[in-house]
Amino acid sequence: MKAVAEHSLLLSTRQLRVFTSRSWYLVATLAQPLIWMVFLSGLLSGVARLPGFPAASYPQFLTPGMAAVGAMFGSAWAGLTMLMDLERGVLDRLLMSPVRRVAIITGNLIPQALIAVVQTLVLLAAALLLGVRYPGGPVGLTVMTAAVVLLALTVAALSNTLALRVRSREVQITVIQLLIFPFAFLSTAFMPEGLMASWLPTALNPVSWVVDASRTALSAQPDWPAVWLRLGLLTAVCTVSVLTAVNAFRSYQRSV
Repeated sequence: MKAVAEHSLLLSTRQLRVFTSRSWYLVATLAQPLIWMVFLSGLLSGVARLPGFPAASYPQFLTPGMAAVGAMFGSAWAGLTMLMDLERGVLDRLLMSPVRRVAIITGNLIPQALIAVVQTLVLLAAALLLGVRYPGGPVGLTVMTAAVVLLALTVAALSNTLALRVRSREVQITVIQLLIFPFAFLSTAFMPEGLMASWLPTALNPVSWVVDASRTALSAQPDWPAVWLRLGLLTAVCTVSVLTAVNAFRSYQRSV
């Protein structure tokens, strides 16, 4: 386990250096949820006046949703990094080294978790300027950040799985776009469940789990059993996703 942790840290540091060297990529990743937040708050501000709307303002309602969607959109492209390593022969060189195989996957996932944390903190700070407040305090903010990280790890792991299976940038990009938009817009990120069509399966959507757990934890009187239930579901899905990515990597290893 010590070797896996050390190798994961080394590979994560390598990935983070690549990200930080691309200043425009870093700025775009952090700014994307902020831009959506401002535009949607202006576009849908009147929704907060509807009877039964569960928040005092639309930005207050939207903040947890944008944190979840921003993390999902950012981590969905983690597989492209794996594909670039594959195309450049980096992956094959790593296979010839003493690096632990699991660390090749975890070294790709850890940077996505760190980016999700920074992205969430930036969004939470910026939302204060729109009048958003957090009655749940530090505990609620910690729970929200943890839920967002679990979602980012889940999506990044599935993106790596897809990359190792299809081994094509074109297919990877097409499938990712096909999947992430429905998960985002059919969740409770942008609209409360009571105002959505009854046939939409929001209860089965991991994005909704993150958003609902975050909103509940940030409220003045959190329903903690509901929060722990959603965090438990997210942890289970995240674990399965990471194991699936590890299995996909082992299949790739056997094929070369």
